[in-house]
Amino acid sequence: MPGVQWRLPVLFDQMVTKRKMTVNDFVRLTSTASAEIYGLAPRKGLIAPGSDADIVLWNPEKTVQLSDEMVHD
Repeated sequence: MPGVQWRLPVLFDQMVTKRKMTVNDFVRLTSTASAEIYGLAPRKGLIAPGSDADIVLWNPEKTVQLSDEMVHD
């Protein structure tokens, strides 16, 4: 799907930085719930002993102008 790499950053911007969703709710929606739906929890979707922790750092202050040239898929 074109633009899949931008879906989470755009969701974060529209929901978290505009205070429509907390960071915890964002993580729950995009990580925890997804892992549960696809049967990957508790191995994925949370940071806990025995889990495979994939961590992303978000900088809510960073501004990026999206363009067609930036899309890699």
